[in-house]
Amino acid sequence: MAVLSHRRAEQARGRLEPEAAFVLATALLLDEGIPYADLSVEQIARKAGRSRSTFYVYFRDKRELLLHATQEIAER
Repeated sequence: MAVLSHRRAEQARGRLEPEAAFVLATALLLDEGIPYADLSVEQIARKAGRSRSTFYVYFRDKRELLLHATQEIAER
């Protein structure tokens, strides 16, 4: 995420579809140095500007989010 400032990333998250917002929020949290194992769904949702319940509409858990993000990267 070196290209975007954190402020611009915050603004961009608000315009993203929820799935993409959760993926971006996770990447930003990891970029801040938080280990994946220590991330909570609450932290991810807060960073994405969405609710925990919205997270669970799209993903069963953070493992499924990680698989989704990995699949997106592999498809590129």
